[in-house]
Amino acid sequence: MATIELDDVQSNVLRGFRHTEALPHVAYSLLGFTAKDTARAFLAEAAALATSCTAWNALAKQAGDERFVWNLGFTYEGLLKLGFDARAQFPNGPVTDSLQFGSFTGYAAFALGARQRAHGLGDVGESAPANWQAPYQRLDLHAVVSLSAWAPDGIAAARGRLGAMLARHATGVTEIACELGNALDRGAEHFGFADGIGQPYVEGSDLEPLPGELDRGGDPVPSGEFVLGYPAAFDAKPPCDVQGENLMQPLTLSRLRNGSFLVFRKLREDVVRFRSWVAEQATRTKMPEELFAARLVGRWRSGAPLALAPTQDDPELGRDPLRNNDFDYAADGDGFKTPFGAHIRRANPRNDPTGPTPPQIAGRRVIRRAVPYGPPLPEGSADDGIERGILFVAINADIERQFEFVQTNWLNNTLSSNRLTLEADKDPLVGANDAGNGKFVIPGPNGPCFVWNLPRFVTVRGAAYFFLPGLHELRQLGSGTA
Repeated sequence: MATIELDDVQSNVLRGFRHTEALPHVAYSLLGFTAKDTARAFLAEAAALATSCTAWNALAKQAGDERFVWNLGFTYEGLLKLGFDARAQFPNGPVTDSLQFGSFTGYAAFALGARQRAHGLGDVGESAPANWQAPYQRLDLHAVVSLSAWAPDGIAAARGRLGAMLARHATGVTEIACELGNALDRGAEHFGFADGIGQPYVEGSDLEPLPGELDRGGDPVPSGEFVLGYPAAFDAKPPCDVQGENLMQPLTLSRLRNGSFLVFRKLREDVVRFRSWVAEQATRTKMPEELFAARLVGRWRSGAPLALAPTQDDPELGRDPLRNNDFDYAADGDGFKTPFGAHIRRANPRNDPTGPTPPQIAGRRVIRRAVPYGPPLPEGSADDGIERGILFVAINADIERQFEFVQTNWLNNTLSSNRLTLEADKDPLVGANDAGNGKFVIPGPNGPCFVWNLPRFVTVRGAAYFFLPGLHELRQLGSGTA
């Protein structure tokens, strides 16, 4: 088993992501660099506060509302601004059509950035980059300081420290925007479903696995799927540009070690549309409204999976982290319990007889972090005009092979199950159903129930890709000696 150097890995890679330990308050400070030397001086100061996985362990055992967790990441353009002329290493540009099974393609996706990758992910129509919010339109989005805390006072304390640093280095660093998120009641998102339950168990993470986190063979996900420099599910080959130049030159393997890549997506949830459409379809299909909604997601609002509670919610099961993730679809080859197109079955088709094999799934896992933003909308309320949604984060070692593959092929296409056959078979919750022509099938012993004309419930408001260096490399970036 690989032993991860946890004192060098930033904590938001391997800590605080499980349902039982996720921190309820977050702030993502988006930064732009305007002068290299001043930006590095800021970074040298900010790097000293960065929280490792080892430090997270100690913080979690302490008391006090002012505790906070501090992590840093950089866009590709941000690394360039710090003085790394990566483009000189591949003048012909990085490969764009590099979905090559078993190869390291994540660096190319990172270099191109979230805006250029958006169309292939289904970010079209309202979700297209042209419609993103202003901070994500900017080419000078260079870094993120990711803050999380156990209490609001922790965020306030961290924001105070950051504000003082920014004031001292105002000639070289500016805050473009700050995204704030807070957990809702029961750990739910705005549609009302308990969130963040199904996570992978990472080999060498020094955590105890919860039931259901190991794969069905009892194995952890290899550490190299999330932390660079360790064995992965597939042998990673350095990516090359069209001339065969090594794209790893600007970030050599030694400098990548203990780093990871962070996918950030701000997702607006149309709560009123979701509630009214679910009520309308439940009436049309003569199905209890809560059951119909659960079949779209694959879980009841409590978090109880349909795989274990197919006809009636079990809130006690939903609240139990020792049981609510311990299931698969091996005995549900007909989809009578969990429909093939349900959100959680598509996102992780665990042991699905109609889906990818376990080895094919092993290289597609991500660590998922998501915290709501905006106030909850009371049941029965009309649209109040306030935006609300999810600040979504995915941690992975290879953006294209992991996050982008799942988004493109399992959520917005049909490769998660051979029972999904039409282009309209997109994820009913987060799929790119922009034209309102989505399709969802609920199999049953008396024949399938077809649901047509799904609208889009979740809209992308902005996105960015960040590199999370190991702490040693982070300090080197600040000192200018990297």
